[in-house]
Amino acid sequence: MVSVARACASIAHYDRLLAALAAWRATATAIAQGYTPDSELTWLDEPEPVADAREA
Repeated sequence: MVSVARACASIAHYDRLLAALAAWRATATAIAQGYTPDSELTWLDEPEPVADAREA
């Protein structure tokens, strides 16, 4: 982020910095809302049936 800010300041165009900040904010929001990367998930080898919660 610092390198992007320095590069933008050197040419006085901040559009890339704004894009980088928006991407950072989107990532921070996703993590705060409980996003889990695929590498941390446990995948099932076979499907398992689950009861329909609407019928309980």
